[in-house]
Amino acid sequence: PPEPFVFFSPRPVTELDAAATTLQKVYKSYRTRRNLADCAVLVEELWWKTLDAAALKLSSVSFFEEEKHETAVSKWARARKRAAKVGKGLSKDEKAQKLALQHWLEAI
Repeated sequence: PPEPFVFFSPRPVTELDAAATTLQKVYKSYRTRRNLADCAVLVEELWWKTLDAAALKLSSVSFFEEEKHETAVSKWARARKRAAKVGKGLSKDEKAQKLALQHWLEAI
């Protein structure tokens, strides 16, 4: 069996321990910042989904409500809102791809 490697340093052991502790704290704070950044992205995405759902609910017409009549203007407004949402997912995907690339580059 190979013999364990013994590390000798001209510095005192307390200084080496302090350096190791500092390194661990820096890594832990880095990891915490990364986790918080990921949470911020998720919160922003959920916020936009909630706003989109609320806008869709406001612009939707229920066929069970006889009091609410839909005019041609409201039909076109609803169609415009839905058409605007078609390209929305692509830009969010690009942002997610950039974020994933940034995380990957930081991990290297």
